[in-house]
Amino acid sequence: MTDVHSPSPSRDAPTRSASPPGAGWRPRLPRSRGRRLLFLGLYVGFCWGVLWLGSRLFWRLGSAVPFSQRPSAWDHYYPRLRQAGLVDQPASRADGRFDLLLLGGSVLDPAWGRVEAELQRRLDERLPGRHRLCNLGQASFTSRDSLLQYQHLARQQFDLVVVYDGINDTRLNCCPPELFRDDYTHAIWYRQFAEELAGGTPSLSRVAAAGVRSALDRNRLGTPDPELLEFAADPQTPRCLRSNLSTICDLARERADPLAVLTFAWHIPDDYTLQKFGDDELDYAHRGRNRCAAELWGKAEYVARAMRLQNEAIRSLVQERLTDSPGSPLAPLHLLDMDGALPHTGENFIDPCHLTDAGSAAFVEILWPTVEQAIVSFLNSGRSSR
Repeated sequence: MTDVHSPSPSRDAPTRSASPPGAGWRPRLPRSRGRRLLFLGLYVGFCWGVLWLGSRLFWRLGSAVPFSQRPSAWDHYYPRLRQAGLVDQPASRADGRFDLLLLGGSVLDPAWGRVEAELQRRLDERLPGRHRLCNLGQASFTSRDSLLQYQHLARQQFDLVVVYDGINDTRLNCCPPELFRDDYTHAIWYRQFAEELAGGTPSLSRVAAAGVRSALDRNRLGTPDPELLEFAADPQTPRCLRSNLSTICDLARERADPLAVLTFAWHIPDDYTLQKFGDDELDYAHRGRNRCAAELWGKAEYVARAMRLQNEAIRSLVQERLTDSPGSPLAPLHLLDMDGALPHTGENFIDPCHLTDAGSAAFVEILWPTVEQAIVSFLNSGRSSR
């Protein structure tokens, strides 16, 4: 029976063809060939503009590269050179400021401790408005990074250079002897930097890959593979660290930069195990946002052995330099035995190398007499009145 209320389809009503599954909106290009080419040109230009702006924003926000300048490999691997103002406003003895340069790893990094803040506070009190603290210390940096950055600053002059390297070098020992390279290019970071430096402009694809690796691993050089740990039993980095610091000493003397080389303070208790570290059963301050187990660098006992040998290499290097050539009054060389002076206790350490607030204050207290000596020399030279 037919429902009289149901409208019957009209024979004259237009029929609509069903759209194929997945069909969507498609842009309509102009029919004219000239207009079509104009449209495609504008579209390509728009896409290129978006990519260009995105790239410039990436370098501007990440490495402080101005829009008007092209980034270099230095901006990717060592962004703090720009961030510290050393590219746009180079340090000079004629600038009327006391310029202090810090080279090292995460212990100096403000994201990992208060060494920079404590040092800045003292400088503000001693030389208000007449100093600049250039901190190039960054997480995972080794003595090789310190050397590369200092070499790059060839035309700049500092009133004091402080070098504090050690524990990150030990990570490089986790490598078969036949593959180990004294310039650390057996590690991908240094190998890629050499390639990028030769290329002139950093590859964004490699930058992205490096960012992913950093997000997945707290160590820029990568956490050691378990099968490589035993190679670190016979550490090779003491030789390399000594060579890197020796070259820094040579450069500082050539540039008449006063230089302070520090042994590295570390604390790995005799009863250390990864389990005890995780359970807060060791003599460490049980606080700190960036605590790292010794295993980040390798087996605890091998890291400790490498640290002892590296500190011995630092002491012998500086003592030999001071004995063989005392140096000029314009470029004094200082040895600060931070490892011997900073007590190895949980009051100062939150892990094998990173410091508590009290430890950071004690670190600066030990360093300050050397800084004060450089300040006095700066004031007596008359450069502060320029």
